[in-house]
Amino acid sequence: MGFFNFFKSKPIDETEQLTEEQKPEINEEDFIDNSDPEEANNVYKVSYGTGFPIDAIYAYLKQDLEQKGFDDAMVNPENSYKESGVTLIENELRQLFEQVRLRYRNDLRLLQVQIDNMEKQGLPHQAATLYARKETYEEHMAKIGEMEKKVENKETSVMSPIYTYERGFLKGLAAKSEIILNGNGERRQ
Repeated sequence: MGFFNFFKSKPIDETEQLTEEQKPEINEEDFIDNSDPEEANNVYKVSYGTGFPIDAIYAYLKQDLEQKGFDDAMVNPENSYKESGVTLIENELRQLFEQVRLRYRNDLRLLQVQIDNMEKQGLPHQAATLYARKETYEEHMAKIGEMEKKVENKETSVMSPIYTYERGFLKGLAAKSEIILNGNGERRQ
């Protein structure tokens, strides 16, 4: 009993029963999280395309880097800074080409081993299915080569990330100029 007096609270009488009105309301949302776990993880998930590694390249080419360009212009409005930003985007794309190509090369080697095993075991149908997958991978490798040439030639179809970056950079320059003009105009008054 002395322990309860220490906290100056009334001791609990175990014989007392709470009535329905006295019971606290317990809501399901207080204890159960029904939200989509995908939203909370911020995981980039490709939900379109072929389902093959080449989708990573297509996703990169569809990027809108306008905000990045805008932010870069606000940090440093010099043209050399913009050019280095464009170079970084091109380099990231080239690295992505190489990563995807390496993945396909590895997958092609593994497929060839499986095809050889199936043929040796007298399973031509399974070997044909694997061979079809191998042809798909080879087509994707050829397409990656075409995309690389388009990047080198700066063809419009693969330049979207760069164009959006440059557009954002120009908007950033305009915004920075506006800030400077408004700031100087206030000082003169």
